[in-house]
Amino acid sequence: MCKALTELIEEGRAEGRAEGRAEGRAEGRAEGIRGMIIDNLEYGTSRERIVEKLYRYFGLNSDKAWEHLEKVMKSNT
Repeated sequence: MCKALTELIEEGRAEGRAEGRAEGRAEGRAEGIRGMIIDNLEYGTSRERIVEKLYRYFGLNSDKAWEHLEKVMKSNT
Protein backbone atom coordinates (compact mmCIF):
# COMPACT_ATOMS: atom_id res chain seq x y z
CA MET A 1 0.00 0.00 0.00
CA CYS A 2 1.34 3.46 -0.79
CA LYS A 3 2.41 5.77 2.00
CA ALA A 4 -0.23 8.43 1.21
CA LEU A 5 -3.04 5.89 1.43
CA THR A 6 -1.69 4.51 4.68
CA GLU A 7 -1.55 8.03 6.13
CA LEU A 8 -5.15 8.72 5.05
CA ILE A 9 -6.32 5.52 6.69
CA GLU A 10 -4.50 6.38 9.92
CA GLU A 11 -5.96 9.92 9.90
CA GLY A 12 -9.44 8.45 9.51
CA ARG A 13 -8.90 6.09 12.39
CA ALA A 14 -7.58 8.89 14.60
CA GLU A 15 -10.57 11.07 13.76
CA GLY A 16 -12.92 8.17 14.49
CA ARG A 17 -11.31 7.55 17.86
CA ALA A 18 -11.51 11.25 18.74
CA GLU A 19 -15.19 11.38 17.79
CA GLY A 20 -15.86 8.26 19.83
CA ARG A 21 -14.18 9.72 22.90
CA ALA A 22 -16.14 12.97 22.54
CA GLU A 23 -19.42 11.04 22.25
CA GLY A 24 -18.52 8.95 25.27
CA ARG A 25 -17.73 12.02 27.36
CA ALA A 26 -21.00 13.68 26.34
CA GLU A 27 -23.01 10.56 27.19
CA GLY A 28 -21.21 10.18 30.50
CA ARG A 29 -21.84 13.82 31.37
CA ALA A 30 -25.53 13.51 30.54
CA GLU A 31 -25.81 10.39 32.67
CA GLY A 32 -24.02 12.16 35.53
CA ILE A 33 -26.45 15.07 35.34
CA ARG A 34 -29.41 12.70 35.30
CA GLY A 35 -28.05 10.71 38.23
CA MET A 36 -27.42 13.82 40.28
CA ILE A 37 -30.95 15.06 39.68
CA ILE A 38 -32.55 11.72 40.57
CA ASP A 39 -30.45 11.39 43.72
CA ASN A 40 -31.31 14.89 44.88
CA LEU A 41 -35.01 14.41 44.15
CA GLU A 42 -35.00 11.19 46.18
CA TYR A 43 -33.50 13.08 49.12
CA GLY A 44 -36.13 15.81 48.86
CA THR A 45 -33.73 18.54 47.74
CA SER A 46 -35.58 21.58 46.45
CA ARG A 47 -35.65 22.15 42.73
CA GLU A 48 -33.91 25.48 43.14
CA ARG A 49 -31.07 23.83 45.06
CA ILE A 50 -30.73 21.15 42.37
CA VAL A 51 -30.44 23.87 39.72
CA GLU A 52 -27.74 25.57 41.81
CA LYS A 53 -25.83 22.29 42.03
CA LEU A 54 -26.09 21.73 38.29
CA TYR A 55 -24.57 25.16 37.79
CA ARG A 56 -21.79 24.54 40.29
CA TYR A 57 -20.82 21.00 39.27
CA PHE A 58 -21.62 20.96 35.56
CA GLY A 59 -21.44 24.63 34.59
CA LEU A 60 -25.01 24.67 33.29
CA ASN A 61 -26.75 28.01 33.01
CA SER A 62 -30.12 28.37 34.71
CA ASP A 63 -32.19 27.65 31.59
CA LYS A 64 -30.27 24.48 30.72
CA ALA A 65 -30.36 23.29 34.33
CA TRP A 66 -34.13 23.74 34.49
CA GLU A 67 -34.48 21.92 31.13
CA HIS A 68 -32.55 18.93 32.45
CA LEU A 69 -34.50 18.92 35.70
CA GLU A 70 -37.88 19.04 33.98
CA LYS A 71 -36.86 16.32 31.51
CA VAL A 72 -35.76 13.98 34.30
CA MET A 73 -38.85 14.71 36.37
CA LYS A 74 -41.09 13.89 33.38
CA SER A 75 -39.28 10.65 32.61
CA ASN A 76 -39.43 9.49 36.24
CA THR A 77 -43.15 9.91 36.79
